[in-house]
Amino acid sequence: MTNRLVRGLRRCAWMAAAVFALLATAAPGRADLIAMKNGTLYAGDILEETREAVRIRTKVSGILATLTLKRSEIESIQRTGVTNATNPTARPSEAMPGLAEPPSAEPGEGASETPGNYIVVPVVGAIGEQATANGLRAALSAVRSVKVPHIVLGIDTPGGIVSEANEMVDLLEEHRATMRKQGVEVRIHALIDNAISAGIWLVAASDNIFVLEGATLGGAVAFSRDATTGEAEVDAKMNSILAARLATLAQRNGHNPDVIRSMMLMESCLYTWEDRDGKTVAAGERPRDIDKAEITELDGRTTVLTLTGEQATQIGFARPAGAVADLGEALGLPEWKPASRVGVAAMKRGEQRAEEAARIVEEHKSIVGNLGIYIAEAQRSDPHNFTYGYDKSTGQFTESAIRQWRAKTDESIKAWTRVRDAMKDLQRLERRYANLTEQKIEYKKDEKVVMEFVNDQIDRLKKERGRTGI
Repeated sequence: MTNRLVRGLRRCAWMAAAVFALLATAAPGRADLIAMKNGTLYAGDILEETREAVRIRTKVSGILATLTLKRSEIESIQRTGVTNATNPTARPSEAMPGLAEPPSAEPGEGASETPGNYIVVPVVGAIGEQATANGLRAALSAVRSVKVPHIVLGIDTPGGIVSEANEMVDLLEEHRATMRKQGVEVRIHALIDNAISAGIWLVAASDNIFVLEGATLGGAVAFSRDATTGEAEVDAKMNSILAARLATLAQRNGHNPDVIRSMMLMESCLYTWEDRDGKTVAAGERPRDIDKAEITELDGRTTVLTLTGEQATQIGFARPAGAVADLGEALGLPEWKPASRVGVAAMKRGEQRAEEAARIVEEHKSIVGNLGIYIAEAQRSDPHNFTYGYDKSTGQFTESAIRQWRAKTDESIKAWTRVRDAMKDLQRLERRYANLTEQKIEYKKDEKVVMEFVNDQIDRLKKERGRTGI
């Protein structure tokens, strides 16, 4: 990938950012119902349930989308089938068929006579939640020293966050460039069970695309969600930008860009027909020299393209495969052997780190929400806000007034100390979050200024505690 394209994709990432999720295709024949306390009703496919939330694949404003609904806002749930969501606690290699591989030596554990030549990186679950850029970064870093030439991306994802998928693409391209300097040409192979929405980024970034039996891929329409109503709205301009850049990426890796555009743009079409040699051709424009009866419209102007594995194979976008072990023969590599299981372990650690980062953000939000209350309570408890008995001739407090002043002062010191402790907790959480994600938690207040103010209040109160008069 050229530097220009990498920069373009990065510019695209901040525009889409975390407020963009990508569309996921609903499973047929399902109608789980979730009734919200505000009267909203969602019908679709429940993908995952936790104590805090429920994820459902549903239609929002006519657009298929994956939503996360808070338990506290749900009135009732009616299920009409068995969920088919990936178990987020399962090891990635166990959660996706076809990823089983023979045992291998980890880097540095002792070499076999024939060193392995590939690693598997499972991209299983929601991108940005279970499948993370941090996990991929760790996997690539771990195998860099042993110069593994092949990376198999085991993809089974309903979609996720555009910026996270884009960062994963950048990491793969950076890894290619680094290894090329060491004399190793890295090839990336996508092995797909499901590659919906944001998963298409990784498909487009791969040199070879393989599909398992029953695979699906496509349905990558970006939408933004109204924070007040929860309604989804397709961003046509953003979709156009994303589709253009992703189609360019796919074409540079030898894939049909018209297929990518049809997966992302409703107005794009995809037609198929057979050429003189009987080979199926797929293109975004209807050919004029072919009889209409011989042309199939695979995708029209009112839908986005989602392919089955069989369809992807028929139009030459992918090749069939039964498991990772089959790829060696398909690639013409008789010596096809795993170099390490570090990809599985790294992606699992990445998932765990993402879960911890999410918990940190929630705890941070809770403290920030309480901080204003704590400060208000501390200000109200200031001893200067109360009246005290004193001798008018000397200005000295009465004995009871002295006790009252000291009690109020101690109460105020305690209140301001709680504020200071909360600020320290925020700083601790922010450091931990930065270590986990290499990013900062955005917080509008200047923490240094607030902390200085709080310390000044505590110092003032301590100095005034021994006061005995007005």
